[in-house]
Amino acid sequence: MGLTKATWIWIHSRVGILMSILVIIHLILHWKWIIYTTKSFFRKEKCEL
Repeated sequence: MGLTKATWIWIHSRVGILMSILVIIHLILHWKWIIYTTKSFFRKEKCEL
């Protein structure tokens, strides 16, 4: 594409920051599901054979 190394580093760092922000937003939006699933996973009784 004819971009310099400095430009690629800038793009890489900005995309990394953007993805981190999106992951945080995703976790915030799904926090209730994460808590519910974790609690229900640990509440299940182990089946003895």
